[in-house]
Amino acid sequence: MKKVLLVVDVQKGFTRGNNELVDKINEYLKHEKYDEVVSTIFINHKDSNYIKYINWSRIMELEEPLIKSDRVIVKYGYGLDDYSVLSKDVHYDIVGISTEACVSKIAMDLFDRGYDFSVIERLCYSTGGLVAHDCGIEVLRRNIGSALIKSDEME
Repeated sequence: MKKVLLVVDVQKGFTRGNNELVDKINEYLKHEKYDEVVSTIFINHKDSNYIKYINWSRIMELEEPLIKSDRVIVKYGYGLDDYSVLSKDVHYDIVGISTEACVSKIAMDLFDRGYDFSVIERLCYSTGGLVAHDCGIEVLRRNIGSALIKSDEME
């Protein structure tokens, strides 16, 4: 089965110059082989609910992914606008930012749609800190099951 690394929102606006996660993912890619690396990139817009309801007006322009990718999917919310851009005939390993928000949303959407995937816990990060990350992982364990969360130090 084809294996794809799905990198969620690893972009400048979310890393804020802290490239620890970028370095971890790049190091991981030196040892793990994937048929394709697909990155999602978030972009906000002036009429978004992020601005209307939570007064969050960052990332208003397109940013490049910080992980070398074969394909980039632009998204305007926590999840993808159209999941048909992801083939169902592959296994996805999900990594990225933010564990409790975009990573969780995409993982649960893939779960609901019957995709084959797992979330690599140590290659996810939250802009809200370690507590938010841990809460995101715990919610994922409850909602999609521990079997889909890879938590070993080395995969």
